[in-house]
Amino acid sequence: MLVIDPPRQSTRRHGVLRGQSQTFRANPGSTSSSTWADRLQLPKPDLIFRYIFQNIQGLPVNPRGYKHQQIGTAFKATEADAFGMAELNLNFKQLGPASQWYERFKGLRRNHSIHAYNKHDSSDSNVLYGGTALICMGSCSHRALRSGEDPSGLGRWVWTLFAGRNGTKLRILSGYRPNPDSSDSTGSVYSQHERHLRSRKDDRNPRRAFVADLKAALETWASEGNLFIIGLDANDNVRTGDVNAMLRSIGLVDIHHSRHPHLPTVSTCNKNTQSIPVDGIWASPSLECQAAGYYGYGELIMGKTDHRMIWADFSYESVFGFKPPDPVYKAPQRLTLQDPRVWKRYNKVLRKEHYRLRLNLRAYDLQAAVPSGLQLHHCQEYEKIAHLDDCSRKHAAKKCRKLRMGAVPFSDSIKIIRGEIDMWDLLERKKNGTRASGKKIRRLMHLTGVWTAFQETPESITIKRRAAMSKYKGLKKNASKLREAFGKKLIKARAKDRNTTVEVQEKQLKQAFGQRAMAQRVKRLTGTPRATMGYVNAPMEDGTRNDYYDRTSIELACKEEGTRRFSQTNNTPLLQQDFVQRVGYHAELSGADEILAGTFIPSPDMDPYAIQFITQLKTPTVVQDQPLSKAISTESYRASWSKMKANTSSSPAGPSFVDYIAGSRDSQIADFDATMANIPYASGYTPHAWTQMTDVLIPKKSHSSLVEKLRIIVLFHALFNMNNKRVGREMVANAERLNLIPWEVYGGRKRHRAIECATNKVLTMDVARLEHRTSAVCSNDAKSCYDRILHAIASICMRRMGVAQETCKMMFGTLAQVNHYVRTNFGDSDTSYACFEIPFQGVYQGNGAGPGIWMLVSIPIINMLKAQGFGFKIINSMSKETFSFVCYAFVDDTDLVHSSPPDFDIIDMMNEMQEVVDTWEGGLRASGGALVPSKSYWYLIHFKFENNKWKYASIDETPGNLSIRDVSGTERVILERLEVHEARETLGVFIAMDGNHKTQTEEFLQIAHRWADRVRSGRLTHAEVWFSLNYCILKSLEYPLMSTSRSQAQCESIMVPILDAALPALGVNRHLTRTVVHGPKKYQGLGIPELWTTQGILKIWLALAHGDANTITGCALRAVLALHTIELGLPGSMLRQNFKRFSHLATPSWLKHLWGFCQERNIILEPPTPTIALLREHDEFLMLKFDAYGYHTEDLFQLNLCRLWCHAVRLSDITTGDGLRIHPFAWHGDSMDDAGSEFEWPIHGCPTPKCWTLWQNALRHCFLTLQTPQQILRLPLGRWLVPTDQPEWHWFYSPSQDRVYHRQPDTAQFECYSILASRRRLRSPKYIPSSTSATLPSDAKRTTVSEQQTFVWCQGSRPSIYQASSRTSVQEYVSENDRWTIRSLDCPSNGALIARALIQGTAIAICDGSYKDQFGTAGFVLQNGFSRESRILGANVTPGHPDDQNPYRSEIGGMAAIVVVVEALTLLYDIQSGTIELGCDCESGLTAVFEHEYDTPSQPHHDLIHDIRKKIADSPITWKFRHVRGHQDKHIQFQHLDSWSQLNVEMDSLAKSYWNEMQPITQPFYPRNNFGWSIWIKDRKLSNWDRSALYNHAMSHDILDHWSQRRHIPGNKIHSIDWEASEAASKRLGLNRSLWIPKWLAGFAPVGKVLQRFKYQEHAECPRCTSFEDTAHVLICPAPRANAQWEASISKIELWLRKSETLPDLRRAIVSRLRSWRSHEEPQVPSYHWPGVNDLIQDQDQIGWRAFMEGCILKNWAAKQQEYYTWLQRRNTGKRWTITLIKKLWDISWDMWEQRNDESKHPESPASLREHARLDALIAIEYEDLLTLAIKDRRWFRRSKEAICTETVDYKTQWLESVGFARARFARRQPTYLQAQRAAMHAFLRPTLPTE
Repeated sequence: MLVIDPPRQSTRRHGVLRGQSQTFRANPGSTSSSTWADRLQLPKPDLIFRYIFQNIQGLPVNPRGYKHQQIGTAFKATEADAFGMAELNLNFKQLGPASQWYERFKGLRRNHSIHAYNKHDSSDSNVLYGGTALICMGSCSHRALRSGEDPSGLGRWVWTLFAGRNGTKLRILSGYRPNPDSSDSTGSVYSQHERHLRSRKDDRNPRRAFVADLKAALETWASEGNLFIIGLDANDNVRTGDVNAMLRSIGLVDIHHSRHPHLPTVSTCNKNTQSIPVDGIWASPSLECQAAGYYGYGELIMGKTDHRMIWADFSYESVFGFKPPDPVYKAPQRLTLQDPRVWKRYNKVLRKEHYRLRLNLRAYDLQAAVPSGLQLHHCQEYEKIAHLDDCSRKHAAKKCRKLRMGAVPFSDSIKIIRGEIDMWDLLERKKNGTRASGKKIRRLMHLTGVWTAFQETPESITIKRRAAMSKYKGLKKNASKLREAFGKKLIKARAKDRNTTVEVQEKQLKQAFGQRAMAQRVKRLTGTPRATMGYVNAPMEDGTRNDYYDRTSIELACKEEGTRRFSQTNNTPLLQQDFVQRVGYHAELSGADEILAGTFIPSPDMDPYAIQFITQLKTPTVVQDQPLSKAISTESYRASWSKMKANTSSSPAGPSFVDYIAGSRDSQIADFDATMANIPYASGYTPHAWTQMTDVLIPKKSHSSLVEKLRIIVLFHALFNMNNKRVGREMVANAERLNLIPWEVYGGRKRHRAIECATNKVLTMDVARLEHRTSAVCSNDAKSCYDRILHAIASICMRRMGVAQETCKMMFGTLAQVNHYVRTNFGDSDTSYACFEIPFQGVYQGNGAGPGIWMLVSIPIINMLKAQGFGFKIINSMSKETFSFVCYAFVDDTDLVHSSPPDFDIIDMMNEMQEVVDTWEGGLRASGGALVPSKSYWYLIHFKFENNKWKYASIDETPGNLSIRDVSGTERVILERLEVHEARETLGVFIAMDGNHKTQTEEFLQIAHRWADRVRSGRLTHAEVWFSLNYCILKSLEYPLMSTSRSQAQCESIMVPILDAALPALGVNRHLTRTVVHGPKKYQGLGIPELWTTQGILKIWLALAHGDANTITGCALRAVLALHTIELGLPGSMLRQNFKRFSHLATPSWLKHLWGFCQERNIILEPPTPTIALLREHDEFLMLKFDAYGYHTEDLFQLNLCRLWCHAVRLSDITTGDGLRIHPFAWHGDSMDDAGSEFEWPIHGCPTPKCWTLWQNALRHCFLTLQTPQQILRLPLGRWLVPTDQPEWHWFYSPSQDRVYHRQPDTAQFECYSILASRRRLRSPKYIPSSTSATLPSDAKRTTVSEQQTFVWCQGSRPSIYQASSRTSVQEYVSENDRWTIRSLDCPSNGALIARALIQGTAIAICDGSYKDQFGTAGFVLQNGFSRESRILGANVTPGHPDDQNPYRSEIGGMAAIVVVVEALTLLYDIQSGTIELGCDCESGLTAVFEHEYDTPSQPHHDLIHDIRKKIADSPITWKFRHVRGHQDKHIQFQHLDSWSQLNVEMDSLAKSYWNEMQPITQPFYPRNNFGWSIWIKDRKLSNWDRSALYNHAMSHDILDHWSQRRHIPGNKIHSIDWEASEAASKRLGLNRSLWIPKWLAGFAPVGKVLQRFKYQEHAECPRCTSFEDTAHVLICPAPRANAQWEASISKIELWLRKSETLPDLRRAIVSRLRSWRSHEEPQVPSYHWPGVNDLIQDQDQIGWRAFMEGCILKNWAAKQQEYYTWLQRRNTGKRWTITLIKKLWDISWDMWEQRNDESKHPESPASLREHARLDALIAIEYEDLLTLAIKDRRWFRRSKEAICTETVDYKTQWLESVGFARARFARRQPTYLQAQRAAMHAFLRPTLPTE
């Protein structure tokens, strides 16, 4: 970081008097080392743009170096606007993050900089000659549009483009041309450039290439109209050289020569003795130069630099066309909440001021007057109190702390010594007769403890001042350490305030500051740069547009835009005079009450949609009974501010957020502030300060300067906005509580995320696709929604939700009186704008109630659509659940949706959709809003069935258009219509109606490539790359995943650019096996999430969260599941079917993708939805039978089409009533629905005749007898297994009456058919209609018929064997899934007494759990009050996996038992209402069950909690709860406990005794869910959605298989490894080591094998012993130093094994087995004494000891060590021992690796010697041939071969590279070269012709 010391105050500043206004001209005879030409004028004159350029000859590697500080001081001292530098001489690729360019200069305020260096050089040195930079500062920095560098990547120049007035552009450039080099230096700039050019087969001289390339760039920019200022180190005469000639040809002028043509030239480099300037500044002629000159050598920047600083001053008018004002900097905040000492001091001072001014008492008196109404004097008193409070807070802020922002870190020691220096300075002035404050001197004496200062003599004062200054300089060196010690005081204060330890606070602060710094750096390097508003483009009166740059013009343009924007609603229907006169601008007139009462009579000419809208504004009855309170309590006030952020912006007209947050932490101040907030809230008064608001205009998109495209954020008074937040929060909560918010509304509601709203759209399209239903979707964009809400409408909408009229008056009365100030880059405007004729409308962006108000305004519009019957209607095809919705709404992003019945004409469908759009637009316009046609579009989804396939109809096949009114409402505009495969962004997701993800994938790829490019060039640390990868790019990609169904290949393609950039940046080979890259850390993977797996896991969360929820998502999900179940025709859940076998039968959908994911990753997702059951004896599922008989793929698909057409799932669906044969309708392909069906069948296309032939053949093959042509079943169906009279079945036969009965669904009657008399006996008798009946005969049976015109054929019947079960006990009313809760139950009198207690409200219940050794039980009791008579007593075992068990779960299990028993009692005794109080000592469990607003799938023990909450919600019983302190009997005698506590103790004893009884005999069990979906991994049900556990399981198969093959581990042993210990060991490692471990274990560490494989070197030799080197060889290398390191490591781990009290047998086994493995000795048969150790060692032998070294340790190691610790009676654990052992084993590998690397870098190592020998041999070859080189390239051979061979490896490598390129150049140019030589020789030998 650059630290800038302020320049010393002196009478002269670099030879210039401070404040001089004239310039100085140098004498012609002045020395060349002094200032030349004009002297730099300081301070810089007004209207001057200053450019300075210097070759600095290198920045120091250490950014805190002295020279670096000098450069920073020079920036500030010269007051430069732009500073160009040449020769940075740093290799930024090799420097650490702290030494990167931004870190060096971030101390410069408001700078815009660019730097460049040679990015092609492969040197690993920190120094790299060359490089350029340009820093722009001050008022011009925000004019910078963009920056760039030399496109060759050599760092020859950099530039920045600035915007000027009227489209002018200024490009400032800084460049460096290489110096001619005739030496053999490989590191010179010339040699660097030469190597690069030759590598590109560019034979140009680097100096000429510089001139030519720069000229080409300048000509291109000049053609674009750019002006130029260019600073160059040309390394040539800038007056006469080729650079000057080139620049003059472009039209540029040498500034110094043109301004001082008669002055003699002087050198700009002190190596030049001929007075030749080599540095210069050139500029466009139109730029007016006011002064120009050179500094002397060594001025400002001393040290190693031999170039002058050159400069030029230009007029701002010529450069930019105007003078940019100085930017306004935000003053630092004194009050901070990070330091408790500061805000406590602030509150202390503020309390004293409030007490002194009696503000609290005055405020309380004023509040007492609110109920009777505030009078004028009350209002004046409020203003006085508010003003005094504001002044008091400013005073307190000044007193709370002093700001220390110097270059030296602040501490108490620094403070004291600086105070001493100041004290001696003041005394010196006082002794010299100058006035000095005696009060301040005494204060400093008190600070320093020097009490005799006044007695000192002038001489002693001088001496002591020097001593103090000397001490200060000494302390500065240790300022950082002193600051650290000072910071510990802050940590102690925070620990005391937060009731934690110093260590915890220190860790938290380090993490917070470290993460913040990391996040800022990562965001700057990889994020989108923030746009600044340096100018605006606004329309003029004549319709043209103009750019405005000066403060006045920008503010005026912004005010005009604000006036226009907040007046957009003036022409809307409900802002016309007739309505305003009745209702008022703020709904303050009687018309508003009439609207709320539903009695408002609109005028005849009112807009019809406005009338519909007003009709929906009637106050619901439930709201009238439950209005919101107008009171603000101190407790709620403090709670509200505790959630606020201190840096939230607010209007400068009053105290800031941090003031109120700090005040809320003091009860007295909070009470006063709550009173001041409540007075307007309850009275409707508008304080004056609240009307002073500030508009902040920010671009919606980067670099957008159009004023109408700017977003206006209004900064409110902090207290006013907090009141608004309160209103918004309470009115939305009230609407939620009263169920008044349509379920379509998602914005501003808890548990209604944007991505879930987007998923609703996806699921709706899935329903349409599965049902082949015609539908339409219109996505519309509301114009400036917050800025167009009518105040009157907003007030009415708020009041209809219970908000008091006075509160509405407070808000809208204030908004109507607002004075808008404008904030720009130049600060806040001095004047404001307002409108009082028709008050500005809109609630403004920045209003805390804005989202809530928009929600309440949109509710009536949605209700308008519902009242008209519009929307997408869905009937669940299995459960018959019916629901509909009209839109997907998230704040102002709304997609309207509408569908039509199956037989609806498509033209009628489009007409209805037009009505939907018109109604929405009309309702929106009535509220003040409007739609933007250009941002709105629509789809028509229509299907056609062709060749057995459903297809989407195109626009050409379904022509039609929709239109809406434009923003002004005067004309209709045709909306854009999209094809179903086209995707547009919806809530951050690109959704196509046909379900394809092409556009979303392309968008993701762009994001991935953009991030990858920034990471490659960002120079991030490993920690920063890891942070950016996991918390930036992957999080941005993760957001849409919940709603998408991308394939695995698409996800992998997205990750390719990310991993290609991230892995090398993390120090990992980018070719690392992707199995390891994405493998969980638990299984020794790198842990980078796989996108496809993450997508599936997030979709599982959605299914769990909404599976049984009454949300659009839940209902649509269940509808899709039901449709798929019918579509597949298979028993059981769709998600349990074989995906590979049956997936081709399913239509693509969100759920089908989830099905495939779960099967691929061996996860079972189980929904509780009903499955299809068989109906008759011997019944079978058609699709299972077809599949079993060999019908697969296409044949099975065609058979499924026929089955769907027939509306059949089972064989019984297509057979006759007697079960003997196939029904003729089904045989010939007709629907069987007339017989009745329990399903709502969607539309299906009729298959081709070929399909029906296959259908008949398959039926015959699978079911029919082959001897007869009739369709007779081989195995007839038997009796019915379901009740006869289910409403789904239509036809019945009564044997006793010989009649057929037909159910009439519409009338609930039965039509009777009597037998038709016939002379001959018929196999199927005929029946004709005869009468009707209301009931069926008791002997009626199901039958099927063949209907004719006048009669029906009866096809026989069979009886039903179904018998309804009768339940008479509590246990029988407990479902099978809940039986575990009453495993032990004593229920006297069948619970009758408890049932009576429930009804009477005297029932109580209490439970307690017991947990130990991963096993839990619970005891519970229900009784009548505290009577023990006939109480219900029980106990149960807690279900779930042992890893899920804990005390909390056991307590939840007890609660579940009580709820289940109460449910059974209510069913048994038909209890309709009652009360019970439940007690438990688990307070968190009670909170989770009874107090939380909702439960989430990620919540611990969600499986139990969700079931309990659902049962309680459905229960007719009122539930109360009580927390009972547990285990009180340990401190109080049982008889002295209260009844609740005694019951708790009793249940605790019961649970423990049951634990002792059941623990030895109980295995883990997993009951099915009653509600919601559940996740299963094999036979284990997960207790909640655990993202980490799911990911570990999903990725485990691939990575375990990888390790098994790589390490040759038997498959039956891989799961015996203690992977949990390996994961824990990995967590103990730092990031770098944790990244190295997977790379090492996978064999991708940069060993010889890997380096050769990826062509980093030509061999795979070990650098220590020359053997073939892979990762295993690193550990077993026989080199002496490797052996020594191994023995040291083994000794180290043996010492640790002894210290950790390892079982001796284990210790000996580990050491001996590892030594045997390394020495390749055959291990001996284990013969150890501790039981089981021999078996353990033999098992480990099978896995291998190399695997042991890599952390693959069997689980039994921990068990054996635990046995030993138990025998020793130690509290240590075998688990922790194993974790540490794994870490120690990894340390061995790391130490061996480090030793190997140190050896390879050692100059005397075998590897180094081999590399030198190889290079020396190549150099010797090069010296054998000098003829194939151009003469100028023979400079590389000026030194002897021996001298070259003494150089470093880097030098030799670059030397060979340069020589090789030179030879290649010679070969390319040989013909031309020889021709030139011949021509020269011919000219020399040719005789001279005689002259006449």
